[in-house]
Amino acid sequence: MISLRHIASSLCLLSALLACADAAALTEIRTAAQINSDPKFIRSVRNGRESVSGMCIDVFRAIEKADPELKFVGADEWEPPARIEVSIFYKKTDAACGLIKNKERESRFTMPEPPLFNFRYALAVRKDDSVAISNWDDVIRLGHDNVVLVVHGMGPSRLLEDIPGLPLDSGSSTIQQNFDKLLAHRGRFVYYKVPGFQHLLRERCMQDKIRMLPATMSTQRMYMVIGRHVPPATVERLRLAIRKLKNSGELDRIQARWENIPNDSPSACAGH
Repeated sequence: MISLRHIASSLCLLSALLACADAAALTEIRTAAQINSDPKFIRSVRNGRESVSGMCIDVFRAIEKADPELKFVGADEWEPPARIEVSIFYKKTDAACGLIKNKERESRFTMPEPPLFNFRYALAVRKDDSVAISNWDDVIRLGHDNVVLVVHGMGPSRLLEDIPGLPLDSGSSTIQQNFDKLLAHRGRFVYYKVPGFQHLLRERCMQDKIRMLPATMSTQRMYMVIGRHVPPATVERLRLAIRKLKNSGELDRIQARWENIPNDSPSACAGH
């Protein structure tokens, strides 16, 4: 006769084996959070603990829900824009969220359709600058006082290099450095994406010093970038999950949720 203790032990062993099987079934996709990419990745500290939120975190969780055997890891580790692609190319990570598609990236990585979301890009100026522009020709016609500050290594910024006669300063590695240059009159414009920009200004207490111009200078589609070393079956599952989220409207809902990030700390700039 089988004892209850034996049955209990067998059940525990079975549960452990099933748990191991479930863990083994998970396909981990290594990624990283991109520095200075609000609202794709947003760093916050509460009660002394750092956390990461944003559009791409929501995309990762939505993909995991659409395909429970996929698991994104490493989204709490930060990398600068220029290193994101290098990490994938050298197989340190497997995928990145929210990069534009160009010929160079398409030759090195897999970028499945559809795009995750669309970003509108515009120009920011000092609050007291009355300049009015509608397109890049207007900027070029301003003459010597028309330097556009961009963040080094960002794909949308590199696209501006193809515009003849447009003076660019890409010497900064962060948006804060460009804000500082702008206020020091070392450039007239800052080129940046519109989603999350007002949150960025509030976070850095610059909403009374810098404003964004209304003209849309560019609209870019943002994709998931996947390394060529990732198994084709995993790439296909990612593609199917992204397509499912697009068809269901979930990707659009994620973008709408983060277009205007609420200001939950209005007193942070009291001393500025």
